[in-house]
Amino acid sequence: MSDLLSALNTNGSGLNITELASSLAKAETEPRREIVEGRIEDIEVSISAMAEARAVLEDLENSMKVITNESLIQTNSASSAITATVTDASKVETGSTNISVVALAKEQVLQFQGFSGEDAVVQAGTINIDFGVWTTDDPPVFYAGDRPQVNMNVAEGTTLRELVTQFDNIDGIEASIIDVGDGTFTMGILSETGGANGLNFTVVPATSGTSSLSTVAGLTAGDSLTDTQIAAGTSLDITGPSGAATITTTAGMSAKDLAAAINANTATTGVDATAVTNAKLSGLTAATDVSFSLNGTAIGPVTIADTTDLTGLRDAINAQTGLTGISAAFGDTNGEIILTDSAGNDIELTGFDTSVDDTGLTIESLNADGTATGLTATLLDTTGPVNSAFVTGQVQMTSTTGSFSVADSVTGSTSFFSAASNASTEEAVTGADINLSAFDLTGTIADHQVRGASDAVVEYNGITVYRSSNEINDLIDGVTLELNDVTGGDVAITTEIEYEEALARAQVLVAKINETMEFLNEKTSRGILDGAEPGDLAGESTIEAVKSGIRSMLRTGITGFGNETYYLSDFGISQKLDGTLELDEDAFEKVMTESPEKVMALFESQTVASDPSITIAGSPPSGADTMTQSFRRDPVTGAAYLGQTELTSLFPGVGMTFYLAASGEMSGISLTVPDDVNAFDVTHGRSWSDTLLGRIQDALSGSNAMASRETALQSDLTSNEEELDVLDTKYGTIEARYLERFTAMETMITQLNNTGDYITSLLDAWAAETA
Repeated sequence: MSDLLSALNTNGSGLNITELASSLAKAETEPRREIVEGRIEDIEVSISAMAEARAVLEDLENSMKVITNESLIQTNSASSAITATVTDASKVETGSTNISVVALAKEQVLQFQGFSGEDAVVQAGTINIDFGVWTTDDPPVFYAGDRPQVNMNVAEGTTLRELVTQFDNIDGIEASIIDVGDGTFTMGILSETGGANGLNFTVVPATSGTSSLSTVAGLTAGDSLTDTQIAAGTSLDITGPSGAATITTTAGMSAKDLAAAINANTATTGVDATAVTNAKLSGLTAATDVSFSLNGTAIGPVTIADTTDLTGLRDAINAQTGLTGISAAFGDTNGEIILTDSAGNDIELTGFDTSVDDTGLTIESLNADGTATGLTATLLDTTGPVNSAFVTGQVQMTSTTGSFSVADSVTGSTSFFSAASNASTEEAVTGADINLSAFDLTGTIADHQVRGASDAVVEYNGITVYRSSNEINDLIDGVTLELNDVTGGDVAITTEIEYEEALARAQVLVAKINETMEFLNEKTSRGILDGAEPGDLAGESTIEAVKSGIRSMLRTGITGFGNETYYLSDFGISQKLDGTLELDEDAFEKVMTESPEKVMALFESQTVASDPSITIAGSPPSGADTMTQSFRRDPVTGAAYLGQTELTSLFPGVGMTFYLAASGEMSGISLTVPDDVNAFDVTHGRSWSDTLLGRIQDALSGSNAMASRETALQSDLTSNEEELDVLDTKYGTIEARYLERFTAMETMITQLNNTGDYITSLLDAWAAETA
């Protein structure tokens, strides 16, 4: 608008006040702007150059990772039946070994069949698991090994699926459920490989907490009877969970009387007793009229028309129950009658008579649970020698507070028990779908074993050796063999440091260091000697520090690999006059030919023990420098230290202990130490390439000087850009101020000129009038 007014205002000063205001504002701000913009340009160049330097160093870092990542020592197998892998390069020696796999190590395979489903409930109890050897005898015999027995508790309500999980959680056992497809399920069990890793299961069903013991029920028969089951003056010694008591019998004592005598001492012994008398009548030999007396009460005569149906006799007996105390019920068939006195009184049957001479009827004493005692007699009518029988009941003793034992003073037919001394047994918990005994291998191994556990059989340079696993790490030092199949003959296992691979790594090492140093030298050149333009990073101290670190590495000796100190020149790598590296391949080949293990110092860090019987696994932290620390173990307490760090004992082995360094400078390594070794040294040698890699990673890390410098440059750039914004604001303010002033001046000049024109016009008019 000011430009337009200036152009239209022909009566003003004639000046372009807009250009004048802008020029004056620039005059005040432009010198500072040029300084700031120059700084921004320099900073941006530095930022760009720093980014290039970071990219070059990252490329060197990646190259170092590649050439240090894989072991130079390679072990090759001539057959896929054996996989050979270097696991401890510090122990590997070059050479060739012949291995023949005669048999692979195998797991024991067990099967338990016929279960109804995965949710079937297993009886509670304990499954005792032993680890050892099953012989090939018939029947097989089990010998437990050194591993402690595992006692696996099976809780009430455990399902088959849950039982499988319990088995599977035990070290050395794999378990699974298999749906056979015929409506049944099978539980499969696998042991670890190795003949000494066979499994043996013995079971102990859970008990209800009740211990029990029963006397022997009795039976005598003849023309005249005497109660011989419980003799007068017999002592019965009860040792219970609460105490002991002695009971002395009297003549004619029944099972009921004996139970009452035992219960009279319950407060002392903690043992209760009940009694019941059972007998079975069966085997009537002819249809006939039958009569006899039960406990002095006449029964019959009852006509039996069919020997297989004793309904009439049963009913006749039950009709007199009120007098005899004896009830009758059919047994397995209607031709059997079970006589029961539920109080435990004796059952006395006398005067057996039939209408058909020589007709027989069998009487049998039964236990309280109805099972047979094995005591029987055949009753004949009064013309025969046996027409009476006397049945003594069974006393059942129980305790809910613990086990007990009972002993009597007699033996033979008058003894209460089948042995002179009797211990109670605990009653098993029942009600499950699967009895725990289904998993007991005692005497049943042949029914459940599909395959026995066995060792791997290997011929090592013609010598037969046995191993429990198909992974073998103690035949070739530093090498682990994985047996995949039998070989049918010798397989060559060759270990060597591959020259071509080592040479390629050396070539990459030299080339990448040269590329890096050439770039850094160019960017940091000051251009003083050759008159060239200074580099974009000239005088940049952080990059100069990186260069200096790499240069010092070229002169640094390598230690920790035996007693010698190695330098790059020992591997045919030298520094030329211009500072670049050069690889003499002939010299490198000579080293590889004469002492190939030396090249490990160039590319591979290693951790070794001064005692060859020590096995080391793992490695210290990636940035660990070369160091030697002493292992010391107190032979009394077993406390072990590596340097000042106490080691963690993982678990004992056979004749050795495994230790882990969980902290300290060598954290991450584990040691396998024989029990007779208490002191040795552990040396970690850091290779030249690993050391260089560590320095490059340190330089690139977010906490180092290079990152700090990049952050500072970015901050400077931001500050200068903000200063440009301030100058822009200042320029606008100054320009507006000048424009305001010039506009006021222009207005004043225009007014003065207009006034002059007016006066001139008046004078001209006045002169014309007076002329």
